[in-house]
Formats: sequence, structure tokens, C-alpha cells
Amino acid sequence: LDADGNQTQVRTSSFRYLVSIIETRPGNLSVEESREVVSRSAAPSKYLTNGLGAMALIFHPYYVKDYEMRCEGLTEMQGQAAWSVYFKQRADKPSRIRSYTLQDGSYNVPLKGRAWIAANNFQVLRLETELVEPVKGLRLENEHITIEYKPVDFKSRKVRLWLPANAEMYAFFRGHRFLHHHSFADYQVFAV
Repeated sequence: LDADGNQTQVRTSSFRYLVSIIETRPGNLSVEESREVVSRSAAPSKYLTNGLGAMALIFHPYYVKDYEMRCEGLTEMQGQAAWSVYFKQRADKPSRIRSYTLQDGSYNVPLKGRAWIAANNFQVLRLETELVEPVKGLRLENEHITIEYKPVDFKSRKVRLWLPANAEMYAFFRGHRFLHHHSFADYQVFAV
């Protein structure tokens, strides 16, 4: 995006996208992502949006203690009653959900944001995150992520999971503005 928010380059790609979640030790989950290009309209961006699969783990019992949280009340989201919950990375806890990995190292990114949680089944319907503050060493001035979740039924496993349906990430990173939009479809689930 340019300084006024207008699109300067548009690239469209389709991927086979895999998220793997493994408990590496009690109290710690490792989330790994891989993607295989299926089709592409232009040369790929040098920046990939990773970590979307880990965002809802903010509410996992292993990670929830890393955040200050407060319920802001009952509202409506996606046509249903939902609790609005504000969260912010605690200053006395390391950020374990979001990081940037570059050639010169890895940078943990403390987040704050809001989630809308269904009142009837307590599933996350929508999650929005922002930086607690700019990450100076990374030159990351702003990042806003929005993820909408939906129920996905896997008849072969007789299980319903709430998974990302759409996600958007805006970032002002190293003097450049990016807007990445993701749509997810054709879900599969497996365990090894």
C-alpha cells in the first residue's frame, strides 16, 4: 500500500497450507506452518504471513496466564450473542504467540487486542490484535490482524473444530505498508 492506503501491487496466490501443533513439552505447544504454491498471479511477496494458526492459542490454558484479560460485556458477532474480551500481553511474561524471524534473528512481538467469544459454546468467533508498542529493533511500526473463525465438521473423525475462515494482516514494516488477505477452504484434519 502507498502512504494514502491505496494498493500499489496486487498479488494473488493459492496454497496448500498445513498447520501442525505439537506439544513439545508439558506447558509448551509448537505451531509449525508450511505451504505449497498451487497457483500464482505474479512474483511472490518476499514477506509471508505466518502464525495465524497460533493466534487463538492466546486462550489456551498454557498461554492465558501471559495476558491481562477483562470481559467488556455481551454484544453480537456474526449474528449471535458474544462476549467481548480485551487482552494485553503482560509486561512480566515473555511473548510466546507472535514473533518475526529474519536473517539477523527472531523478535518476539507482544500483542493486545479483542476477541468475540460465542455466548452459547465459548468458541472464538473473531480475533483482532495490535502491537502493544512498536518493535524498534525490527522497525515494525504497526501490525493489525483480524481473524474470523467458523465451525468446520470433519465427518471422518466425527469432530467439529473452529478454524480460521478469513484473515487480514496490515503491517507498517521497515518503511513499507502491507495488506495481506487470506481465505481458507477445503479443510482436512489428521493426526500422526
